[in-house]
Amino acid sequence: MDLLKNPFYILTATPRDNRSRIIELADERSLMLDSNECMNARSDLTNPRKRLSSEVAWLIGLSPKRSGELLSLLQESPADIISVDKLTPVARANLLVAGFSRLSNCTSDCVAKWILEIAWVFEKIDPKKLRVVINDERIISGFPEVTDV
Repeated sequence: MDLLKNPFYILTATPRDNRSRIIELADERSLMLDSNECMNARSDLTNPRKRLSSEVAWLIGLSPKRSGELLSLLQESPADIISVDKLTPVARANLLVAGFSRLSNCTSDCVAKWILEIAWVFEKIDPKKLRVVINDERIISGFPEVTDV
């Protein structure tokens, strides 16, 4: 799932937002965007099982401010994404994939560099640590914790 098509992005929500805040954001965003898209995003984020795929495909474990900065960088200068570090492995992987998909005029060396970076960071994703990060956000938002890796 592309970061800019993720339900969190569509609704301008964060993993820390509770159910009522997500519903409020969906109502607000449906005035500016496709209402079906907003209602689908709301459904994805308020259903704990559906929510998990959005969380894994998001910048999970980052503050809302840092996420916003990175999303702006992604839109303004995707080539610079590769130099961003000090992120959770899943957030870095998602950001790299989104940046890579937005590159233009990339040479074969450039493509190889990006693919290697994505592969290296993907190897660093530890499902147990990812579950902890997701559950930390879920505790704040009031959603049930993920119990199984």
